[in-house]
Amino acid sequence: MTNTPNRTPMAAPVIATFAAILFVAMAPSSVTAAPTLTMTDTSIGETVEDQLFIDQAVPSHRIEAAAEEGIVTLSGTVSNILAKERAAKIAETVRGVRAVVNNIAVRPATMRKPIKIERDILSALTDDPAADAWQIVPKVATNGVVTLTGTVDSWPERELAETVVKGVKGVTEVNNGIEVRVDENRSDRDIKADIERTLRWDTLVDQALIGVAVDDGKVRLSGTVGSAAEWRRARLLAWTAGVNSVDASDLVVAKWTRDPALRENKYIFRTEDEIAEALDRALELDPRVDAEKVDTSVLADVVILRGRVDSLRSKQAAAEDARNTVGVFDVVNRLRVAPKEQIADADLADKVGDALRRDPYVERFEIVVTVIDGTAHLNGMVDSYFEKARADLAAGNVKGVVAVVNNLDVRRLDKPYAYDPYLGDPYVYDFDWYTYQPRLTFKSDTKIKEDIENELWWSPFVNSDEITVTVDNGVATLEGSVETWAESSAARENAFEGGATWVINDLSVTGGGKES
Repeated sequence: MTNTPNRTPMAAPVIATFAAILFVAMAPSSVTAAPTLTMTDTSIGETVEDQLFIDQAVPSHRIEAAAEEGIVTLSGTVSNILAKERAAKIAETVRGVRAVVNNIAVRPATMRKPIKIERDILSALTDDPAADAWQIVPKVATNGVVTLTGTVDSWPERELAETVVKGVKGVTEVNNGIEVRVDENRSDRDIKADIERTLRWDTLVDQALIGVAVDDGKVRLSGTVGSAAEWRRARLLAWTAGVNSVDASDLVVAKWTRDPALRENKYIFRTEDEIAEALDRALELDPRVDAEKVDTSVLADVVILRGRVDSLRSKQAAAEDARNTVGVFDVVNRLRVAPKEQIADADLADKVGDALRRDPYVERFEIVVTVIDGTAHLNGMVDSYFEKARADLAAGNVKGVVAVVNNLDVRRLDKPYAYDPYLGDPYVYDFDWYTYQPRLTFKSDTKIKEDIENELWWSPFVNSDEITVTVDNGVATLEGSVETWAESSAARENAFEGGATWVINDLSVTGGGKES
């Protein structure tokens, strides 16, 4: 389907009419200058806690954030390791945060026997279409700490295996001892060029001030990035073929974030062939995607994906890689899912049910699974849009599933699911079911406008000076310009997080040397 984040999926006149009925007592906010905000340790810590409160997947009431010289320390307790790591990633997306010390303790609601956790880990690895062939051995301690051993072909495979294991309920910590097999001897020069190319083409890192040095396969990153989230991303992207270690201790996070020097020449005009070549390279590095089965074509700034892939996960991952490639504004995903082996619908339903029961976010819900011709149908009720998306992802990650029909009802409709690429969530607008509707608010238009401008100011991913916000009857309109598709999407999520009942995103995307 075509995804265009700066266009709303519902006609603006309909939204405005509906909102007007709800907020007849409110007057449109006037256009005023953005609020004057200051960046202190106190305000940074409070903003981190505000962002945790907005998120649907972390228990913000059980987490405290304190900042000292831009270094945020998180403390408290959560019930699963994914929530602990998510809290840190959320903190990293706050402007001014230089690093995060994560002291959150993981305390599952009920302690599971190690043998049961180990069984679920092995099932999760076997059912995952990307990890099923890897020879990985988990060892589980009585406190839920898992040690992984084995061998894989690349660092992304090692990271993916760890991610799969962390998605099993009862896991409190993972010690990743998986070794990366290095079959090819690459020169330091080739490794350096590969890393620099990867950073240059990734929309989630502004790399102009990043220095890359390689000595005998050991990588050292130095210089400056605009956010702690970019620091994490840059370090991850540096793990390419032939790398033995990555040292990013000399790569610092600046407080001024959107300084143009960080992205010098990043968004100059790119030809269709250049974009296609960069995307093909990204697909080759992604262990979730069989790049040989994906045909990419680029028309202007739109990527079209064609071919047959083995899993629904592979189809979704290919679209994600395209969105994160410089010069891409939209993605048309025409990939078809054709599993390597046919699994009987009844057996596939059992596998999907098992995947949902071992997931720490949705295991507590009664979700009925029916599979018809490889398509998993989910029925039941969850509390939030995040949990509905999580169930969709868990089902789609099962080898043999070609599509998911998600009929789960959501109890709490008062919060949108604010997508953030740095959190590793699925792109929610790919889901046919995501039709967040305007909601009642008790905030005035003036207050909503102020809160949206605060969200934009604290975001390290958008230049708030280039965005004008107006609010009429709870509906926010964003005008101005941004350089990337991802920034446009981030600004839209900031508006929802600020309290907008709906967002009309009229931002123009100027990356690549032309407006879109």
